[in-house]
Amino acid sequence: MYKTIYDLPVWNFDMINKTGKFFYLYKDENKHNDENNDKHLELIWEELYDEFIKKFGVSEEFKKYINLKVQEMEILYDVYIKDEKWKMPFAIIKNREAEEIFSSTSNNGSGIYAIVSKYMGFRVAPKEITVNEFYEYLNLAKNDNSR
Repeated sequence: MYKTIYDLPVWNFDMINKTGKFFYLYKDENKHNDENNDKHLELIWEELYDEFIKKFGVSEEFKKYINLKVQEMEILYDVYIKDEKWKMPFAIIKNREAEEIFSSTSNNGSGIYAIVSKYMGFRVAPKEITVNEFYEYLNLAKNDNSR
């Protein structure tokens, strides 16, 4: 079982983020099924994700997403608690804006692999490269303006 960003392949990390299926923490692909999606795995995932956040932080897109969701919740509070039903369209707009950010960042897996591959000069194999290695390379690419 993978327990750290130093051994978890970035492909598995992305699959857990996209699907919420923690069984991708198993090294044995035969265990990648819903029968193996339990609370124990969720706790391991939380620790692993905390490790990721501590090392790499959160992206600007994620901050924008969270900010829009907070705005949506504040509006929904007004709608349901203060009975200001006329604000509902604004909550819907904030939700759509947040979901656009979420879908644009969660669907770029192969694109981001290609960018890192091009920058590094070799093909990045998502099932082989670890989360730590991949995000180290990605940070190098982001911080290097000469290429």
